[in-house]
Amino acid sequence: AGDHAAAAKALRTFVLANAGWDRIPEANVLFGSELILAGEISAGRNILDHSLEKNLPPTLAARAHYFRGKSFEAAGDYPAAILAYDMVLRRFSTHELAPESALDQAILAETVLQNNRRADEILLAFVERYPKDARVARVRNHLAVLSERGVAAKGVAEPAEAVARYR
Repeated sequence: AGDHAAAAKALRTFVLANAGWDRIPEANVLFGSELILAGEISAGRNILDHSLEKNLPPTLAARAHYFRGKSFEAAGDYPAAILAYDMVLRRFSTHELAPESALDQAILAETVLQNNRRADEILLAFVERYPKDARVARVRNHLAVLSERGVAAKGVAEPAEAVARYR
């Protein structure tokens, strides 16, 4: 958080020194996301919400939605976080933060909402959508663990079949 606090401070200095900063979409989204990472959740989300009211380019909109998800997660609003992550996956599936959104959504589904089936679905989609991602092997192993716990993947009736499928 120290690096993000320093970045947020530097961005705040830039903002105060440059009157037109709020008309620069990149500056808004960067400032909002850095504030969230620095722990200034409400201020960062407000900036991102305001940015999303404008017609942002897809790359910036994906980043804004992703960090809104992070802000909701930090505030304990897990359903809103999942919806924000899902927005990134549905509307910006090729953005660099889309795989991260999938994994964040799966973690929340499994650990916070205790919905292993939903986590399984998200992780299976991750493996199918992002087969070249460096984390695929670990995701496959986790899918096997979920299967061994009795969370069957789509079309797999027996845990042993699922384990063989994922490994």
